[in-house]
Amino acid sequence: YTDYGGDLGYYQNVGADVILGGDIVIRHRAYRDKIAGQQHTEDYVAPGANLTVKNVLPGQTDLRFDYRYRHDASNDPLRRYVDHLLTVSFSKRF
Repeated sequence: YTDYGGDLGYYQNVGADVILGGDIVIRHRAYRDKIAGQQHTEDYVAPGANLTVKNVLPGQTDLRFDYRYRHDASNDPLRRYVDHLLTVSFSKRF
């Protein structure tokens, strides 16, 4: 397949230890196989938002909340989907 796309994000400090951000991922994928005589393609769009709280634990450990709306518009009905993804993670800076 051939794949191209991009990711664009913006992050802003909104307090001494709080960062708010947003981003979007856009991708187009064209497969070599065909579906009902047409080339199989997928267009993926995933806007998201995140909130990072710095230093919630000792040792420069941050807490991050991420939300992403994932939409894959495939011309193959079995590969088409819409998802809501929420993740919570800790990260340590050193």
